[in-house]
Amino acid sequence: MTSYLGAIVAARTNDKDGVYTNLKSAVSKSSTCGSKAAKDLEFSKFWSDATFQSIVK
Repeated sequence: MTSYLGAIVAARTNDKDGVYTNLKSAVSKSSTCGSKAAKDLEFSKFWSDATFQSIVK
C-alpha cells in the first residue's frame, strides 16, 4: 500500500515518472491496485494517458 500512496503523492505533485514507478510497484504487489487506480479521482488527470492505462489494465 505504501507504493500506492507514493503514486498518489506523485500525482498531486504532477510527477508522472513517480506515478508510473510507484503504481507499477503497487500493482506488482496487489493486482487490485490497478483497478482501484483506474477509478481513483487522485489519478483522473492520468486516466487518458497511455502509460497509465497500460499499468492499470
